[in-house]
Amino acid sequence: MKPWIKRTLIGIACAGVLVGVTAAAGHHHGLGHGWNSNAYRDARAQAYLVSRVAHELKLDAAQIQRLTALANKLGGLRTALDGTAANPRAAMAAIVAGPVFDSDRADSAVAAGADALRSASPELIASAADFFDSLMPEQKQRVRNFVA
Repeated sequence: MKPWIKRTLIGIACAGVLVGVTAAAGHHHGLGHGWNSNAYRDARAQAYLVSRVAHELKLDAAQIQRLTALANKLGGLRTALDGTAANPRAAMAAIVAGPVFDSDRADSAVAAGADALRSASPELIASAADFFDSLMPEQKQRVRNFVA
């Protein structure tokens, strides 16, 4: 496999995992994203997650700043993914409204999301690397243990 394809796939997978973890953790405490989300709830969820991670890893101020930057990038990615359809619920309803599944419309929605992810992933990966590289060895091990 060519190196750029491998890097792209790894980047997309990492971004997907990060977005999934953020969404799952936010949803668990009633601060989730979804059809009824808004900027206030999203900001509350982000602040909660940053404070929770900062507490668990015992981060210093510089590390919290890097984590906040990473969370902002994730929020921007989520907004970019949501922005691919003006009304996601109506877009999904249009896909299944006819007598058959509208594969062309679904394919274009997935392609728009993939393009948004592809354009945002380099900044997201750089921000994640900056945060992770700023951690102390014992903090990195706690992250590895959590992932495992």
